[in-house]
Amino acid sequence: MTSREQAAFAAGIETARQMALTAAVTLEVRDDAREVRQQAAAAALQGLAAGLKVAFLELQVVPDIGHGGDDTRRL
Repeated sequence: MTSREQAAFAAGIETARQMALTAAVTLEVRDDAREVRQQAAAAALQGLAAGLKVAFLELQVVPDIGHGGDDTRRL
């Protein structure tokens, strides 16, 4: 992946994180936010955002073909 492609990928992941967090906050401020279903949905969205950050933004691993042995490298 080129540096431009990596930047675009990271920007897309960050956008997805922000959308998940925005949706979670929207659920938390609704009139029915105390319902278990709404709380579970908000928690799931927060978990999605955290998982995206850990999996793709804090430690990015991309394929590194042609260097023998280990087929991944860290950015």
